[in-house]
Amino acid sequence: IRLESLSEEMRVLYVALTRAKDRLVLIGSVRDIQKTSARWAKPISPYSLSRGRNFLDWIGPIVIRHPDSDSLRSMLEEEFDQALWNHDSSWQVEFHGRGEVAAFHREEAKNRDEFLLRLQNPEKSIGELIQKQKTMALADIKEHKGSIEMMEKMEKMKDQKLGEDVESVARDITKVEDETTLEYKTSAEIESNLDCGAISNKVVSSEIENKIAKKVENEAIRLSGMIDERFSWEYPYKYAVNIPSKMTVTEIRKLQSLRGAQLLQEAEEPIPSFINPSPGLRARPAFLEGSKRFTAAEKGTIVHFILQHLELDKAVTEEDILQQINDMIKRELLTEEEAQVANMNQIYAFLNSEIGKRIRNASQVYREVPFNLRKKSHELMEDLQANEDTLLIQGVIDCFFEEEGQWVLVDYKTDYMDSSDKILQLKERYRVQMDLYTEALEQITGKQVKERVLYLLSINQEVRVELSEPLNSF
Repeated sequence: IRLESLSEEMRVLYVALTRAKDRLVLIGSVRDIQKTSARWAKPISPYSLSRGRNFLDWIGPIVIRHPDSDSLRSMLEEEFDQALWNHDSSWQVEFHGRGEVAAFHREEAKNRDEFLLRLQNPEKSIGELIQKQKTMALADIKEHKGSIEMMEKMEKMKDQKLGEDVESVARDITKVEDETTLEYKTSAEIESNLDCGAISNKVVSSEIENKIAKKVENEAIRLSGMIDERFSWEYPYKYAVNIPSKMTVTEIRKLQSLRGAQLLQEAEEPIPSFINPSPGLRARPAFLEGSKRFTAAEKGTIVHFILQHLELDKAVTEEDILQQINDMIKRELLTEEEAQVANMNQIYAFLNSEIGKRIRNASQVYREVPFNLRKKSHELMEDLQANEDTLLIQGVIDCFFEEEGQWVLVDYKTDYMDSSDKILQLKERYRVQMDLYTEALEQITGKQVKERVLYLLSINQEVRVELSEPLNSF
């Protein structure tokens, strides 16, 4: 078992190492690099690899034999006399002591704390930065005010083209005063401070001061604007946060029903979120519940399952249907408890109804067919501006069959209906669902849907749902 576990770990390591395209960075730690490298330098065998304590004990013996790993072999007390393994990869092995790593983390923590402190009062931090730059600039200027050589050079330049000798002037200034730290980065900074005539030391110094102060101020304004821009940034696609990546047809139908009820001020509960829905929880595991009462939804699922697996050409009588259900129990497709809640009379009546006979006589019949359909999110969800974000719709069509080169769509329901008003409400409730089924079926197969039927098993009645316009937002 241990060797099997190690083999699986080695496969995981292989997958991780082979994901890199250009560069791979591996970081590991050992207590004693001399002893560890000596262990890695021993001949490699399946036994030695099985004794590895971690991934590094598998990687180290390989890397130490690479031509680029002189730094690792230098840790050995004895000379490494084995043949190196030539490979076209390049390796760079570095060592960092515990103190180095600790100092790095302390410096990182210090910098982080200072940064967070500046963020608490950014205006004060920028003001301090401006004052610091001004103080440094003025100190440099005062240090150079007494430079006679600089002024003599400036006097000589008044009749010359300023752009030709600026670099020479900067070099001469550096030679005259070795201790200076001020550097004139471009000839434009000096040129802008020259009057091309007799310029006094006071005028030059004043202009340089103003120039540096202005530059520092502009930089501070730029940094302040950058900070404001970044901290006031808003995600441009904020609307997409509330768009789920996928929804089922049932979820869409429920969402439409809740929206309609809220418009009529009949719904007391808020519209649920389908972004991160809360999972349903069972009070007890199913195997501890023993016999139990099935919910209406569970009963409907059982009936759908039976209708999906019945062999239609052999389901002529109620005895035929019962025989097939018993076969499902033997094949462990159904439990006896599940079979008992299925209403045989409803199933028999459906198969012998007008639509049931059409299904049995059709050349092509498909039942419980799953599908995926992509639609633009703004075509389904209200209050969304037109965008290119798509929503994946998943659903399962109960039944559809071909008739005269077109599809007939059938969706059977176990809902109990006792009035024409409730039948009308159910028809409107499932219209969106039927519209999505229709659109998916026509897009996937390329054939038109000519008829749509809701079959109410509880009262053995067909309800036709008229073909509607393309689905609008709900």
